[in-house]
Amino acid sequence: MAPSFIHGTLKKLDLGLTRLSTRNAKAIQHGEPLLPTIACELVIDFVARERPTEKVWENDALKTLRACSLTCRAWRLRSQYHLFRFLVVKCTQKHMKGIIALLDRHPALCSRIELLVIKPRAVGDSLTDNIPPRITQRLGSVPEIRLSSCYIAPGSRIDSYLQQFTAITTLNLFYVEFKTFEDMRRITMLFHNLTSLTINATKWRGYPDAQPSSIVLPVKLRLRELYIAGSAKWMQDRRANALFEWLAQSGILSGLEILKLQNLMILTDASCASVRGVVEAALSTLTMVSFSPGPELDYTICE
Repeated sequence: MAPSFIHGTLKKLDLGLTRLSTRNAKAIQHGEPLLPTIACELVIDFVARERPTEKVWENDALKTLRACSLTCRAWRLRSQYHLFRFLVVKCTQKHMKGIIALLDRHPALCSRIELLVIKPRAVGDSLTDNIPPRITQRLGSVPEIRLSSCYIAPGSRIDSYLQQFTAITTLNLFYVEFKTFEDMRRITMLFHNLTSLTINATKWRGYPDAQPSSIVLPVKLRLRELYIAGSAKWMQDRRANALFEWLAQSGILSGLEILKLQNLMILTDASCASVRGVVEAALSTLTMVSFSPGPELDYTICE
């Protein structure tokens, strides 16, 4: 390629960039947008797409949407529309008063909220039972709830509060600690319209007090989607085996369509048998199964 041709091309490119820069500078001076608003809204929609993981959404997407809502008026409405699909209630008096004041000023926001996240005062603390009734009155129609980074104590009175969310169809237990398997079962059974259950990175606190009861009573609840992810330590605990046995034997999986088992560290015969029981219980209705074992899976016990 001739040097003169390259030189001419670079000169034209530099001239074009200069013109573009000049035009942008004039637009900024006159308050004109550099891109059509609809293009900006499409970018905002992309940022607020379905949550791939809870941490990505809370740490990245949520912060980006907040920044977009403060950038300019043209971006504010679209950003706020997505922001209020996702509401975090932290169990502190100051935060709850702020939530109540916001919902009182803008009652229309209540119908936009699709996911309610309830967090304790600090990571690992128990959820308090002093959440004002006005929050449940306003948000009683929310379809999805996530309990995040908290401890559910045996006999916790938080049950009476959670029962007031009568429209819940999706429950996500995210980094929640339980003392007993019965506590996890109890929380799950609070929501009579539940169709989707996620148990993600939950933990067992302390040691089991006694062998969980082997008696499994049938339940009316029927799940369509089940997602479970757990560590090797969580899976080796007999409380995890009791959970899988309850899921398999209670009838709750008799209509299951989607089953996702992620990063499960199956290291014992008991763990392998309990996971197999869950799959077999839903085999006749499953349309999709996703199983990604953890790196420490012992394949010799899962033949």
